[in-house]
Amino acid sequence: MILWEAPIRRGALPTTTVRHKTILQNQITGERGVAMVKERIHAMGFLFSTTGQTEAGIDGFIEVRDPVTGHVGARIVAVQIKTTEAARYTAETSDSFEYLCDAADVQYWQQGNIPVIVVLVRVSDSTLYWNPAPETGHPGDRETRRLRISKTQHRFDQGAADAIAQLTVDQARPGVWLPPPRQADVLLFNAVKTILPPTIQVAATSHRHGRDALKALLDITDHPPLSGWPGAVGCSPSWT
Repeated sequence: MILWEAPIRRGALPTTTVRHKTILQNQITGERGVAMVKERIHAMGFLFSTTGQTEAGIDGFIEVRDPVTGHVGARIVAVQIKTTEAARYTAETSDSFEYLCDAADVQYWQQGNIPVIVVLVRVSDSTLYWNPAPETGHPGDRETRRLRISKTQHRFDQGAADAIAQLTVDQARPGVWLPPPRQADVLLFNAVKTILPPTIQVAATSHRHGRDALKALLDITDHPPLSGWPGAVGCSPSWT
């Protein structure tokens, strides 16, 4: 298509069409998502720094910090933030949903040398969920790329701090520092109740060690009594 242009009078300067600068809504939504994630991370007592405008698949980094002492130990977790304004997630119910990561992102994360988490933000209801990025599997496999999110177990809030810090533990090296939990743990005490017998009999023996007494018993029978193994030096207890 040829556009007609008015002739330019001698001595007159040509005019240039001026286009207004624009900032798209998805840019603002993305910035809101980053701000919401940063606020949650700081509420955990950790540090968060963004990578800036130029990034290939990592929006920022968490540095694990002890919220009580302030101690830091260069324990880093990379963060990729995916923000939507109000869209429903795939297979979303009141309890769970799914998110399919981009294959190029998964390939990028798997080449890294630090743990990566994906944080999913929905601005309309201020919900944030997270999950570790896929570490194994082929990036082209949909099951590898699929994150299954529980709305109770994967909330991105202060309750997720310990699980995120756990990602920084080097499994190949003992003695790695980890911040103490900020909430009480439920202790499952697995013990067996012991009831003492009504009668305990003790007899003197010339054997100085239990193994010597056991050898002597085996000289008498192939099946020594199980109810009275030799105990303390110089005596042999038995109970009935």
